[in-house]
Amino acid sequence: MNEIDLINKRIFLVKIQAVIYLLLIIATIFGTFYLGDDMILKFQFFKIYFLFFALILFCKAFYFTNIKQSKKYMIILFLNLLSLYYIYIIDENIINISFFILDVFMFLFSSYLMYEFLKSICKKALFESFLYINFSVIFMFILHIALLYDKYLIKTKEPELWIVSIWIIVYTILPLSIWLSIPINLIKEYRYFKKELKTKN
Repeated sequence: MNEIDLINKRIFLVKIQAVIYLLLIIATIFGTFYLGDDMILKFQFFKIYFLFFALILFCKAFYFTNIKQSKKYMIILFLNLLSLYYIYIIDENIINISFFILDVFMFLFSSYLMYEFLKSICKKALFESFLYINFSVIFMFILHIALLYDKYLIKTKEPELWIVSIWIIVYTILPLSIWLSIPINLIKEYRYFKKELKTKN
């Protein structure tokens, strides 16, 4: 496969990812319509989101020129998703400090590996789009800090002002970060590949 065909394949894959994202929106609308305000509990929104999120990241494995690069990407992706699984699958029964610290370390380590991998194949510009798609993760981490504090807080105490402020910020920005992180990532990659295609023609 020549370079122009490869770039065209990447652009097509971006469009496939956009379709997957649209299916996520449809699933959310369906859940909201049938389950109302209790959707996050009954429809398990974060689990559904994580599934679509993983599918979109998996599609990116076909961006690369050979199987060796794709396999390396998949290994790093596995570490990245493993760290995010605990964050997105919110379950008060398993929330604890040890899991959280381990997940933060794994996320940072997998992000570093992704940066080094993309740098090694001269695609460092794609790391910026990788950060965009993980933008909501930052707020999920903040959400878990608040959940951990709430879990280990002495129940007789009233929540402190700072914890209330965090809850307000997270519940205001988190939905925006969830819905915008994937489109921003796809737009960034689409423009990058289009620009790359123009230089080859």
